[in-house]
Amino acid sequence: MATKLNREQRREIAALVLTGARNPEVAEKYGVSHEYVSRLRSKMRAVAPASFDYRAERERLRVKAYGAVQTGLDDNTDSYKKAGIGIQVLKGTGDLTPDTTMQISIQTMLAAVPPEWRERYTMTPVTDENPPR
Repeated sequence: MATKLNREQRREIAALVLTGARNPEVAEKYGVSHEYVSRLRSKMRAVAPASFDYRAERERLRVKAYGAVQTGLDDNTDSYKKAGIGIQVLKGTGDLTPDTTMQISIQTMLAAVPPEWRERYTMTPVTDENPPR
């Protein structure tokens, strides 16, 4: 996987590593090898103080991110910036998942439609195997 990363992508990877994201998830998201992420994590640990508690820091960031989102929602002066930062941190901590949650919700909702209504209210593509009635 030879992917050239720009500065912003490298910063995003470092932020994910600091928030405790797993190496395979980070590697897949940015198209880099697991080894690359592992080397980066090792370099970051080497420069971090020995007493640095990643778990406590991650929880502290999570609490601040929720506060930033709340402040962003309540504050009319710069709400987008504050909420955007909070959302990015929450994605990094795994509290927010990618947009697949909406797909699951829609699929679940469609599955809940009674079978006798599906034909009436949903569209089925017309194909040779499924001619119009």
